[in-house]
Amino acid sequence: MSITKKAELYLLLITAIWGLTFPLVGAAVKSITPMHFVALRFSLATLIMLPFVWRDLKTTNTSILGYGLLIGTVNFGCYLFQGIGLQTLGSAESAFITSITVVIVPIILLIFHYHKPSLIDGVSAMICLAGLYILTGANITAINQGEFFTLLCALCCALSIIFTEKATRQLTNIKLLVFFQIVFTAIYAIPFSASHVGSFIFNKQIIFTLLYCTIFATLIVFYLQAKYQKQTSASKAALIFCAEPIFAVLYSWIFFSENASLNTLIGGTIIIASIALPDVLKIGSMKANKMIASE
Repeated sequence: MSITKKAELYLLLITAIWGLTFPLVGAAVKSITPMHFVALRFSLATLIMLPFVWRDLKTTNTSILGYGLLIGTVNFGCYLFQGIGLQTLGSAESAFITSITVVIVPIILLIFHYHKPSLIDGVSAMICLAGLYILTGANITAINQGEFFTLLCALCCALSIIFTEKATRQLTNIKLLVFFQIVFTAIYAIPFSASHVGSFIFNKQIIFTLLYCTIFATLIVFYLQAKYQKQTSASKAALIFCAEPIFAVLYSWIFFSENASLNTLIGGTIIIASIALPDVLKIGSMKANKMIASE
């Protein structure tokens, strides 16, 4: 298996881990404010990771701090806006709107001349967008507050993907990069949580959600993304991450008895097809070239 394919499988694993956060956080924010949850999540992640990077802290430089601050800022936006959106949206709908990231990433890459996305990247993104439209029943003339904040989350997610690719191609100490993006996310979240009025009780559901989001959806996911995303393109990573809503729907059905509509199934199928399309065309092109060469 090639390095690129191995990396893309790890990115797919990330989507499976992320998918469960939608129904879990959606249920948790009914008992705890989004800001308190984000602050607790990243503060705990910082404390858990600190012993693993303690000896490396002396090698910290401005590049690591700068990228950590940049990624931490947009990550904070992702979790803040996602949490606010989940207060009024279902977990599956939130997941699919967030996946509009797949269209935002190529646009940003093109505007800022990071690199020009290929034609197949653009086609796959538009097919994926069509699947998202069918699945969510999107109505751009009547966007409510929850959908608006979730769209802001999608923009922050797109920037996070792009900044992570640039950072990991330049830096060698991935652990420190991950640590500082977590630290800066916590630094943003703590004062915001202090300014939000709200009380909560630590019940089993909140504790389980907090531990899952801290260990799996933060520490493990951030490390895997930082280590493997650079082995593929930002556009392809965004396309793979579009499988996240598929897992969200699956988990919502298994654990929370949320039924999937026909539009969800059709839209989800189209999204899966859009993710597979670049590889299918590549394999077809290779076979065609072999046939031509053998004639």
